[in-house]
Amino acid sequence: MMTEKKKASLRTLFLLAMSLLIIILSLPQFLSGRSLLHTIISQLGTELLTEKLGALVQPIDRRYETLRRVGLEDSATHLDEIKKTALDTLSAFRYKQTGSVFVISHERAILLSREFTQAGESGFSPFFADLTKAGEGIVDYQANGGRRLAAFRFYQPWQSYIGLTISRDELFAAQDKFLQVSICVLAVAVFIAFLFMLGMQHMIIAPVLTLTRFAGKVIQGDFQPADQGRFVLELATLKEDITKMVDTLRQQMQEKSDQLAIIRERERERDKALTQLQESEQRYRAIYNAPSEAIFIHDAATGAMLDVNQSMLEMFGFPLDEVLRLNIGDLSEGSPPYSQQEAVEKVKMAITQGPQLFAWHCRRKNGALFWGEVALKHTRFGGSHYVIAVVRDITERKTAEQALAAEKERLAVTLRSIGDGVITTDTSGRVLLLNKVAEELTGWRQEEAAGLPLPEVFHIINAKTGEKCENPADKVLSSGNIIALANHTVLIARNGAQHHIADSGAPIRDPESRIIGTVLVFRDVTEKLRYEQEMLKVIKLESVGVLAGGIAHDFNNILTAILGNINLAGLHASQGKDATALLNDAEKACLRARNLTQQLLTFAKGGSPVRQVSSITSIIRESASFVLRGSNVSCRFDIPEDLWLVNIDQGQISQVIQNIVINAQQAMPRGGTVTITCRNRTMASVDQADGFADFIEISIHDTGIGIPEKYVDKIFDPYFSSKQEGSGLGLAICHSVIHNHDGHIQVRSKTGEGTSFTIMLPATKQPVKPEQPQEELALPARKARILVMDDEEIVRTVVTGMLQHLGYDVMLAENGEEAIEIYTAAYGSAQPIDAMIVDLTVPGAMGGLEAFRRIQQINGHVKAIVSSGYSNDAVLANYRDHGFRAALCKPFRIEDIMRALQQTLS
Repeated sequence: MMTEKKKASLRTLFLLAMSLLIIILSLPQFLSGRSLLHTIISQLGTELLTEKLGALVQPIDRRYETLRRVGLEDSATHLDEIKKTALDTLSAFRYKQTGSVFVISHERAILLSREFTQAGESGFSPFFADLTKAGEGIVDYQANGGRRLAAFRFYQPWQSYIGLTISRDELFAAQDKFLQVSICVLAVAVFIAFLFMLGMQHMIIAPVLTLTRFAGKVIQGDFQPADQGRFVLELATLKEDITKMVDTLRQQMQEKSDQLAIIRERERERDKALTQLQESEQRYRAIYNAPSEAIFIHDAATGAMLDVNQSMLEMFGFPLDEVLRLNIGDLSEGSPPYSQQEAVEKVKMAITQGPQLFAWHCRRKNGALFWGEVALKHTRFGGSHYVIAVVRDITERKTAEQALAAEKERLAVTLRSIGDGVITTDTSGRVLLLNKVAEELTGWRQEEAAGLPLPEVFHIINAKTGEKCENPADKVLSSGNIIALANHTVLIARNGAQHHIADSGAPIRDPESRIIGTVLVFRDVTEKLRYEQEMLKVIKLESVGVLAGGIAHDFNNILTAILGNINLAGLHASQGKDATALLNDAEKACLRARNLTQQLLTFAKGGSPVRQVSSITSIIRESASFVLRGSNVSCRFDIPEDLWLVNIDQGQISQVIQNIVINAQQAMPRGGTVTITCRNRTMASVDQADGFADFIEISIHDTGIGIPEKYVDKIFDPYFSSKQEGSGLGLAICHSVIHNHDGHIQVRSKTGEGTSFTIMLPATKQPVKPEQPQEELALPARKARILVMDDEEIVRTVVTGMLQHLGYDVMLAENGEEAIEIYTAAYGSAQPIDAMIVDLTVPGAMGGLEAFRRIQQINGHVKAIVSSGYSNDAVLANYRDHGFRAALCKPFRIEDIMRALQQTLS
């Protein structure tokens, strides 16, 4: 008889068979519809390719049509241009993801193609054969490992096949999508059938099988509750009966099972505790033996060693069983202060006073001694007291400390022994160290100065200005470079004593080149400077002797010319003859005397240059060319166009160039070439914040006879000359002028090879001021009143004559007080004073500058001209800075006074 289980299985199989039958019957209709749709999609895809190709070719046809309409259909240039432009456009065209254009000539030349680059490639020949066979249409071919479809046509203007190609897979993606949808529909049908079968299984078959399995478990002694599920009709009643039947038996079995579980749980806990204890012991041993330091565990009461780690055995060289029989004294040097007695005291201190840290002289098993750093700590665990000792081998550190101490002692001895003062600071500029010389010069002892700011100990000022100098440590730390103090630096000691010093500073760097401090090295040069000043006095006395003889010689010649011409003029006037020529000669001699005094003043004090920002290029070219004009010496210039500007007195610098070029010309009597080279230079300078300054370098080189070596150091002395016709002032004036321009001049010469002069002038970044046009001289439009103040009567007389000749009304004053009185009386009257000519220096009385300032308090708009026989005076060089309208340098001519008054009154 068939069981219920078999019946349920048969019913399930029947339902599944019916579902499959329905699917099989509907499959032909599904496949038929898919085939029809594939045909429609294929036709639409090829038509779309053909339309796209036509759309691409249509603009090209229109351009050819336009060419025909304008009559240029035979123009090869235009035809090539259309073809090139079209190929570029077609090359850039993309259809979908894989679609592109190809152009292949009827001669198999590949003009454009992404699939084929050469006619010999695999697949090209059958592809080209399909093109030539059809002439126009659709071609299916293989390229780049995939199938492609192409719509093509033969394009007559190019005699080529042009086509639009695309991957077959991409073109028929819609077909594939339809297939996917069909598969989804089929899957849904299968899923519905499966759900139907699953419902039968769940409602009927599964509950029956569940009860069957439950009965089998009960037979085998498994009294667990039945599996949960849905039971209907008779199945629900059957389930309840079986469940009630086994409940009593299950409860009895559960009680026995719980008792057995409790026994097993206790056994597991005991095994787990034993395992944890073993793991804890292993971790403790691993940690205990991991450090490189030796670890001892001592009994706090007896001091006996209870345990040691592996590092202790390796450090001291003992086996474990032997070391536990030793005491601390056996592991120590053995003599005070490193014996058993001192060790026990250290252990007691760790117990009573807390942790201890000290160095100890230890002994290995082989008797070798080494230094150890011992840390002792008292602890308690397990109800007992212990002392833990940790020993670190510090032999290398001790050796390094001893070497460092010896090196420090050698350094201290060295610093005490050298003759220069040495001060070191940290990065904050505070003093770290002074040597003995530094202590003597500053008046501070090492102990007192340590930690103080450097300026408090190293107090330096400028000897000329008295101003405080910049902190050299700050300068070194900010620049990171070696620096030197400016000249004329004075160190003021703690007791007020002053020492002229020469100094340099440098950064102190660690092995990674990081700055960790500064070091200053300085020495007392007071005696050296005093000696140099004495020697300079001797040299000046020698120069004055030479200078006096030269002045007497030159002025006697000039005075002879003046006196002789005046005497002859007097004789001619008494005889009724014209004396104009003789007076002109006397005037020329006076002008020579004025030039000589100007040169002497320039040498003596330099003559304050009247500076203006200029390009020195034209000055050099004009001065050199003027001197060499008509001679057998030529001049070659090497001057860059971007030469920096300079702030100079053009007249003085022109005189320097002329003097040097004249010397070069005289050194080449048979002719030659003077080479003048200019360059921009940036050089180190202690006067600049960044340590650098810009200069222009002027080099004047000749190929003459040269200067003997014994004369090179004397050529800048006044009235020194190795030539018969030389005055000896030329190069002395050059040196003075360059010095007053804050520059430098050097000479290099070798007999028979020529001489080179090198001039360094500071460059400037100021712009060039435009030149003011010079006004023409003219007589005054009205009779102005001029106040003349001069202490020399002969000067007042001459100036009065000049002014009256020019048509001015003149008032005279001998000194500043008299000038103030006259000006005050005339101020506010009907005939006020229009302008003043005041002498700058009046011996024993008020000079012109002071008088002018007081008169300015009366009339802030007073017009004044300053006059002086000291042509190098700074007031004359910068007269506008003092409020004057013009300046007259004695001696002056009537044209000079006329120009000065015109400049003042205008």
